[in-house]
Amino acid sequence: MRQAVRIFAGMVAAAVIMSAGYVFSMSGKPEVKPTVKIGFSIPLTGDIGFIGEGMRDAAILAKEEMGETKYNYELLFEDDKLDPKIDATVGNKFISIDKVDVIVSAGGGSGGVLSRLADQHGIIHFAVTTEPSVTKGENNFAHWTSLPEQNSVMAEQIRKRGYTRPAAFVNVSLNDYVSIYNDLKTRVDFVGTQEVQSGQKDFRTEIARIKQARPDIIVLILRTPELEILTKQIKELGLDVPLTAIESFAVSKEPELFEGEFFVGGAEPSHGFIEAFRKRFGKDQTIGAANAYDIVKLVITAAENVKSSSRPTPDQISAELKKIRNFKGALGTLYVKPNGRVYSRPTVQMIKNGKVVHIEP
Repeated sequence: MRQAVRIFAGMVAAAVIMSAGYVFSMSGKPEVKPTVKIGFSIPLTGDIGFIGEGMRDAAILAKEEMGETKYNYELLFEDDKLDPKIDATVGNKFISIDKVDVIVSAGGGSGGVLSRLADQHGIIHFAVTTEPSVTKGENNFAHWTSLPEQNSVMAEQIRKRGYTRPAAFVNVSLNDYVSIYNDLKTRVDFVGTQEVQSGQKDFRTEIARIKQARPDIIVLILRTPELEILTKQIKELGLDVPLTAIESFAVSKEPELFEGEFFVGGAEPSHGFIEAFRKRFGKDQTIGAANAYDIVKLVITAAENVKSSSRPTPDQISAELKKIRNFKGALGTLYVKPNGRVYSRPTVQMIKNGKVVHIEP
């Protein structure tokens, strides 16, 4: 009986050792696997906290699916509330205290802060945004359908649907939204554009000016909560024209405001990812979740490809990332472009019965 207890205890101890990330040398002595740390600076609370929650859960799912690996991988999550000022604090914590190898961010404002910080300290930064500037630097990457590709589709859709007098509202407080507009206006001839600010609640003056331009469609280059407030005021003031956007409708907490309206977004998540996410967490995936899932798998794949038994450096992981081609991700077959952006295909989407549905391609 005592022998059986000792054997069982030994089995438990071995399981604990293996789960802690130990491997065994030829001498039989346990050795700790090197650990690669990936820190996520994402919104976990507030109006768009659901985006960060989806990204966090998808990252966990991706790590679980990778199975046995040469290195350990540790995921860390911090709430930045999508505020670039908070990102600076989070980024410094990740670098000086947590000693992360990779930082993942959401949005162009956050990406702008963290890409510069990561570049200064020689670590990898992976942004989930269309903003072009976030990939400047050797170790900066982005995983979202690129801004020119999305805007090309938007311009094509406007022409294809017969609209000839498009107008726009753009939030000039947000650099990534300004970048969207600056690129889009080279492809679309707007009859009128009105600038708005984050935190603004009264848009009646701007709406009256747009109304004078007699648009036949309005492009909303905004995010919540200004997106919903402005839309309600447009309807209240009797400006009865179709509305469209780049991505914004997909992250609205009131999608019913945009029922039946088309918009352009990033690549469509695969059915396999959608079902795996639902099975693991008992809920539907959210915008950005598939990107986070792909990023974790891309980073782990690159790190595992480093030909070294010691802890891989960010430079080594970065070099392997740039070699990746034909990667089967949640957002299709991916590859990393020379400029650090992961290619994925834009799609045309619509709000139908309060849900996002893909209508093209």
